[in-house]
Amino acid sequence: MKWLSLSLVALLSAACVAPASEADTEDEAPSVSEDALTRTYSGVTLLWEGNWAFLVKCDSYSRRQNAVMFTCDEHPTREFVDEGAWVAAPRSVFSRSVCGKTAKVCKGTKCIDAKIMERSVTGSKWEGSTAVLEALGVDPGFSSCTHSWGSATGVTVTVTR
Repeated sequence: MKWLSLSLVALLSAACVAPASEADTEDEAPSVSEDALTRTYSGVTLLWEGNWAFLVKCDSYSRRQNAVMFTCDEHPTREFVDEGAWVAAPRSVFSRSVCGKTAKVCKGTKCIDAKIMERSVTGSKWEGSTAVLEALGVDPGFSSCTHSWGSATGVTVTVTR
C-alpha cells in the first residue's frame, strides 16, 4: 500500500500553484496534467543544455573538473553527453526520484524518448541534449558561453513514473 502524508501533499500542491518567477514571464507557464502513470507538461520551452565541449568550457563546475557531472550520474561518458538523448528537469519538477526516468519529449509530431539526468541550471526551464533538440528539428549550438541558439517552444514533456 502506498501513501503520502497530508503535509507532503499540501507542500506539493503549493509548489504546483506557486506564482511564476521573473524567468518564467518571458513565455507562458507550461500546463501540467497527470494520471496514475504519467505527468505531462505542455507548452514547455526546451533549451539546449550543451555538449561535452560546451559544458567543460562554459560550466564552472565542469571546467574545474575537466569533466561533465550530472546530478543523476557523476561520471557520464563523453559519448553519452554528446550523442545521448537526455534532459534536465526544472527545479519545480526535479528530485532524485526522477533520475533515470524516461521523458517523452515532443514538438508537434516529432518525438524522442530521453533520460532525465540533471536538474536544469536555468531553474525554471527544461533543457535537452543535442540529440533531443535535433530530433525536434532544432539546430543546437553555441558561439560563446553566453550565447547559444538551440531552443524549442511549444514542447510537450511526458514523464513516466
